[in-house]
Amino acid sequence: PRRPAYGYPLSAWVAGLPGHSLSYKAREVACHAVEDYALRLRSESPALRTHCYRATLETLIRAADPAKRRLGVQTSNKAHQLAFEEYARLGLQRVGLDPAAPLDRACVDAMLAQQQNVVAFFSLALLLAPLVETLILLDRMIYLQEQGFQCRLIPLFNPSFSPGT
Repeated sequence: PRRPAYGYPLSAWVAGLPGHSLSYKAREVACHAVEDYALRLRSESPALRTHCYRATLETLIRAADPAKRRLGVQTSNKAHQLAFEEYARLGLQRVGLDPAAPLDRACVDAMLAQQQNVVAFFSLALLLAPLVETLILLDRMIYLQEQGFQCRLIPLFNPSFSPGT
């Protein structure tokens, strides 16, 4: 059977299961260390603002061009330190939209006021990260077994030091 370009599933066994597909979002969330995120939540890290910035920017992008969905826009490692207007300018430019386009301030402010809800939603999604990560790792192990290798999964990474991604 032909494998998807993104490498899941690799094993014929998982590929034969009905409903075996994983969305981009599910695969992406599996890369995050829950332990690291829990620390950010406990410390009320300003970096949590980035989730709301990204959600607001994606809403603005879809409003400007509905064909541009889930682009995974990366603007800056320190996005939470930027004013939203600067973050939006960088993001719009990266996806080929006019960075000087006027923003509806009332609309943007209303979306940014939803930060707690956006963080709560992301936190709930992140609870599934270990499950999805395990599913992907088991698929890879089964694939290797199908190829004749003897293998097993062992935890190598301490997520407090390195998420292993």
